[in-house]
Amino acid sequence: DSILAAQFTGCKAIESGEFSTVFKAKHRLDGKTYAVKKLKLDRMEKQLSEGAFFTEQDKRVEAEVKTLTKLNTEFVLKYYNSWTQEQHLYVFTEYCKQTLAEVLNEKHEAFGRQPTEPMESIEYFISCEIFRELLECLQYIHGLYPPVIHRNIKPNNIYISYDNKNSRFIKLGDFGLATDYEHRANTQSDPNGKYMAPEVRDGSHYSIKADVYSVGCVAADLFDINTV
Repeated sequence: DSILAAQFTGCKAIESGEFSTVFKAKHRLDGKTYAVKKLKLDRMEKQLSEGAFFTEQDKRVEAEVKTLTKLNTEFVLKYYNSWTQEQHLYVFTEYCKQTLAEVLNEKHEAFGRQPTEPMESIEYFISCEIFRELLECLQYIHGLYPPVIHRNIKPNNIYISYDNKNSRFIKLGDFGLATDYEHRANTQSDPNGKYMAPEVRDGSHYSIKADVYSVGCVAADLFDINTV
């Protein structure tokens, strides 16, 4: 992690998964806080003359970075840089300290009501604004050519930005399972299945409509709609 240590101070792990760890860190030059995602690569040490071997995991990691470099917009987490070191890839992005999952976990207490009680007008208005901005994010990635299918839309991957220069605060993140529309790979992305479209769950052919289904499930959480 010598490159990481050379560029950042106060690195603190804030999220850890099977193949990656996310650090919160302060850049030595500008003093701002960023997120640095460290992803494990499965490249074999032996390389052929025509290039390195890549596993499916490595291809997913590569796809994430390629997707991020194309999405330079206020609708997704901003990508700054990336580098490889000692069988790991480091991706340097915008840092958001809160996700929609945390907001949903706290909103009933914040508005002083039980989950079974109806929303008051202020909470309903805020929920509508969050949903509107989420739809704008979806409209952007699906409007690209070729369209990008996120395939992993859920509250944990929807970020709250407090640097609202564009008068918006919802951003999409974690494009590790995203894929270009013309290069689909039916990788199941929601282990619990709550936000996963049926066609993805069944391993069938799917399209951008799979993301629309996932966003609908997020809406059910936002508006306390009971689903089967």
